[in-house]
Amino acid sequence: MTNQYGLDADYFQKWMRRVLRGLDNYTPEELARELARMAVTANPSVLNEHEFQKKEAQQ
Repeated sequence: MTNQYGLDADYFQKWMRRVLRGLDNYTPEELARELARMAVTANPSVLNEHEFQKKEAQQ
């Protein structure tokens, strides 16, 4: 089912259920990768927004 914004909500609900089912066994890196994959699938341009850019090390 596509929602009012064009997102395939069923697809993401299934994906999220699968991730949540196994959440106890994810490392932080694995969870971050899975969530990043979801973000890229939903709308890759969001990852170009300022808050997702690598922060320079403060001196």
